[in-house]
Amino acid sequence: MLVVFGLTDTIFGSHGLLFFDRKSITKGGHTLKGREAISFLPTAKEVRRQGNRESHTYSMLVDGCDMLIVDAAANALLRKDGLTGVYHKVAVFPTTHNPTPVGPPFIDPVPTRVVANPGGGYYVSSLSGFPFLDGFAKIYNVAVDGTTTVFKDGMTMLTDMVASPDGDGVYALQMALVRPDSPTFFVIGSGNVTHVHKNGSVDTLFNGFGPTAGLAVDKEENLYLTHLFFGLVIKVEAMKSAVVDDNGSQLSIYPNPTTDMLNVDLLDNYNAIVCITDATGKVMISPRSLSDKVSQIDVSHLATGSYFLHYITARGSKAHAFIKY
Repeated sequence: MLVVFGLTDTIFGSHGLLFFDRKSITKGGHTLKGREAISFLPTAKEVRRQGNRESHTYSMLVDGCDMLIVDAAANALLRKDGLTGVYHKVAVFPTTHNPTPVGPPFIDPVPTRVVANPGGGYYVSSLSGFPFLDGFAKIYNVAVDGTTTVFKDGMTMLTDMVASPDGDGVYALQMALVRPDSPTFFVIGSGNVTHVHKNGSVDTLFNGFGPTAGLAVDKEENLYLTHLFFGLVIKVEAMKSAVVDDNGSQLSIYPNPTTDMLNVDLLDNYNAIVCITDATGKVMISPRSLSDKVSQIDVSHLATGSYFLHYITARGSKAHAFIKY
């Protein structure tokens, strides 16, 4: 069974959870459509019945015969009783004072992912709402009775989280840093995965990629990450040092400015996946794999202006700006 979260689907006319048969997904993946779903759970209707104006189902966790549901818009964790089908509110996460003149006076927590705490209860990650300030995201520890404490604060833009394979805390995904003056809003290459241990200490497992919203870990402790601009799933093999120097360049491009051909030098990398976007983040040249030491990309058809070459290597991901004239 595969579950897709938080969809507003025209077929079902509501917001909730779509369930798909994992066996029906073709090798290599394909775009899932609402009509392929084998079941739909209209969680938004139940959330609104409890007095919430908005609903955005973001994640769920099966707990025995019950289902724990995170609703990002309601800022709540709910339980759907597996026997009665009745929804109960487990916890509501508090707002935080906004210390800046930008945005509302209080910042919504925007909970994202719920995972089981081996010691009992649940861990719940949060994004923190607009203006998406650095260090305002948290991971909460929620007891079965709803008692909520902060497990780890000082995080940023947490969109996903998985239980640590060794049972020691969680792996948390920082989607990206947000900078409104950035051409793409998100800072390219500012995503990271951290291991937050039970004692609250933090180790960085992988950085220098993204923006990305999804994280998974297999039994060999390999990481799988989505990439918003590339539309890809990236595999990061376990036991490899994947922390990169934020100021380090992993490839070079020339000439810059260019009129027709853009040369990409992989430097000491064996391969890379690249794509080109305009200043708004629109993909102008689709992702492609490069393995030659120096490769050429034809940009002659692009209009005069500024562009970004985004790339992923085994060491992370970043972007280089260039001008086409």
